[in-house]
Formats: sequence, C-alpha cells, structure tokens
Amino acid sequence: MSLSPSASIWSAALLAAGCTASRNGKSRPVQWKSWRGRLYYRAANAVVVRPLNVALEAGEILEVRWDADDTAYRLTIVHSQHTEKEIQFKCQTRKSQAV
Repeated sequence: MSLSPSASIWSAALLAAGCTASRNGKSRPVQWKSWRGRLYYRAANAVVVRPLNVALEAGEILEVRWDADDTAYRLTIVHSQHTEKEIQFKCQTRKSQAV
C-alpha cells in the first residue's frame, strides 16, 4: 500500500509493524485501506489481527486512527450490521478480553 503525501507518521509506523491476520495457525499480511486519514481492514473470515490482538468476525471492519492529542491508536470495530463498537488500544475488545 502506498500512502498519500498527507498520510501521518502513525500510519507509516503501523504499516511498518507488519500486521497479520491469523486464523487456524496461519497468518497473512493485513491489506490496509486508507480513507480520510484512517486505516481500515475488512476480515473475510474470523481472524485475530496481530500485533494488535484484535479478534474480528467475518465481515467486520477494523478502523485504526490516531486523533490529535491522543497518545495511542484508537481502534473501532464496525460490525457487518453497520454498528460501531469502539475499543481502546491495550484496553478491551468486543468480548472484554485484553487487547
């Protein structure tokens, strides 16, 4: 993925981290999409996005952003029913498990 000139340093850092989608002991690189200063990944199957340790169900979208004045990534899972549930990096996931 190539970033636009306006992409932030946090985006480049996340891409450089080499995130993977893990399922059944197999991993593949996460193919991020960029839109409006945020990165998105849609899970085709149930996976865990590493190293963020976020579990996604098939069809869910992981949105990653770094807002001004934040000190960590802000993660949001958009469910296939178009509802959003925000989780905070290193806090909680959809099922109240540590991220």
